[in-house]
Amino acid sequence: LHSYNTCEIPMRIQSGDGFSAEKATSLFSFGAISDLHYANLDDGKSFFGHTRYYRCSIPTIRAAKEQWAGRTSFVVNLGDTIDLHNPDKSKLDALDTIKAELEDAAAGGPVMHLIGNHCLTCLPRAQLLPRLDLPPTQRTGPATPLPPPEAQLACFDFSPHPGFRCVVLDGYDISALGWPGSHPNHLQAMRILAERNPNTDKNSYNNLEGPERRFVRFTGSLGALQMDWLRSALRSAEEHHQRVIVFCHEPIYPPLADVGECLLWNYEEILMLLHAHPCVTAFIAGHAHQGGAAADAAGLHHVTLPGVVEYEPHGGPFAHVEVFPDHLVVRSYGHNVPPPYVAPFRSLAEAEE
Repeated sequence: LHSYNTCEIPMRIQSGDGFSAEKATSLFSFGAISDLHYANLDDGKSFFGHTRYYRCSIPTIRAAKEQWAGRTSFVVNLGDTIDLHNPDKSKLDALDTIKAELEDAAAGGPVMHLIGNHCLTCLPRAQLLPRLDLPPTQRTGPATPLPPPEAQLACFDFSPHPGFRCVVLDGYDISALGWPGSHPNHLQAMRILAERNPNTDKNSYNNLEGPERRFVRFTGSLGALQMDWLRSALRSAEEHHQRVIVFCHEPIYPPLADVGECLLWNYEEILMLLHAHPCVTAFIAGHAHQGGAAADAAGLHHVTLPGVVEYEPHGGPFAHVEVFPDHLVVRSYGHNVPPPYVAPFRSLAEAEE
């Protein structure tokens, strides 16, 4: 497990991987940042008592700009862009402020936004998605046809390089957040919470253990329509001989999900699907503010970016990800971040048989 709490852990490079991070030339690279939680408010506390530095997101983005400038094909913002403590009258202004800062940091490249629980607590989905251009009006192809507009889903894919597909998931498809109270996705989420969480307060995971702690109001799941779309995207990537990088606000690997409460509700179903497609190289998420990186038993890499909002105000954490033909490298920047995480890709032999 590659932790973001210490600089003592060595770079994860194994001999015999068949590549040299120092000598190879990257095919493309992108910037990544997560859990900005911006609000023009004094520092506060999380539900768990952790200090939150609400104003630090802007200097962090500006520090990221210096590292990303001239090096990145795009920037991915992994969600929770603004914090739920924003006053109602300033929520849109807060969102627009951070959106503009990220666009400036991307230096003309696209910014791919994901939605998080704080975003959907601040603004209804119908208002949030068009504000963030979700799904994007322009995508580099090949790309999978999107679900119908009436589904109001924020999933999409795009190809930053002929050999690679990026797949962005909407982790609050089935959710108690963002939908009108009468919407089928909201009602389905409330039924799941009623069945799996015994607490009156559905934000509480008291009496829940391990991965069962995921059944809380601030997480969600992919619905049947989005799962079908994901299958189509993976098949399309294979047909075009592309590797795949998946992005979602919530992680799907229990060791990187804050003891379970940050996991997608249907993480097991998604893991099984991704394991069945060796073209999938990495799953990059946020939500669990401690962050970390590790490969699972199937060789799929999981990277959870640490939350900017809970890092000490020293130009907090962000990443520059370089993608090579047979591996990717996540380079973290900021105060007390780990050395690069090197992720060799899985063999495609199974897919070719």
